[in-house]
Amino acid sequence: MSHNLADMDQAQRERLAAERAEALERHHAKKRAELEIEAEFQRLLNGKSVHKGYWRAWVRDQLAAMEDEGRRDVLRKKLNDWMDQIGG
Repeated sequence: MSHNLADMDQAQRERLAAERAEALERHHAKKRAELEIEAEFQRLLNGKSVHKGYWRAWVRDQLAAMEDEGRRDVLRKKLNDWMDQIGG
């Protein structure tokens, strides 16, 4: 949707600017969360070489220790998808 800012009063322009700033901040927060999840996913995968046969139990413990249920669920899904992909 396009807005002609010249036809708006100052309060409308400020409200629109605030809405745009909030939308941009939500977008940045979502991208940061995606990067953090990917970094955690890689950390868990890298633990495979360290924990070897006990890796699955270690991952379960790591996931159980997470406080953010949403992030835990996303990581669990990524790990399950990865395990399905490698056939393990």
